[in-house]
Amino acid sequence: MKTYNDVTNFIGDKVPQLSLAEQINFVQKLIYQFVKDLPNDWVDGELDSEKPFYKTIFDEIINQSWQDDVIEQQLSDLDNLMWDMGEDYPHCTSEAILLLMELLDNWLVLSKIEQKSEDSDNMTLQSAVSFLNYFDLLVDEETGELADNDDWLQYSQTKQGFDLLKSALNS
Repeated sequence: MKTYNDVTNFIGDKVPQLSLAEQINFVQKLIYQFVKDLPNDWVDGELDSEKPFYKTIFDEIINQSWQDDVIEQQLSDLDNLMWDMGEDYPHCTSEAILLLMELLDNWLVLSKIEQKSEDSDNMTLQSAVSFLNYFDLLVDEETGELADNDDWLQYSQTKQGFDLLKSALNS
């Protein structure tokens, strides 16, 4: 396995085999894997008014508390902050934060679904692809070149992302 299509086909084959509880757990583990590897200054570029909300979310994840009401409230407060600022909101949120918010939103939706369905499969697959796309973006940021989809796992960044994803799938 080395191409982007190989990787996405692998995920596309695995996700439908997971129960709903396993899908929720998988997305949760993706989030945890991602957050635990963020550098210490991961939130430094964000607005000072947003940092307490990110810290609370980060603590929920790192401590593996996963209190959905706490996470949901923090995400809502972040949205309210953005809406309150209106046109003055700088729209400079880091790609890492954007991925984290997307994965958390997906996890919250999955945790409210009552039974496994094509929708839960799609949301879980979307989470996995978004996760991998973040590492694909790192190739461009760190090397100045786009990752070659035909030899996608040759890059340390994409290989790291895929290894983290496989670890989340297998645990």
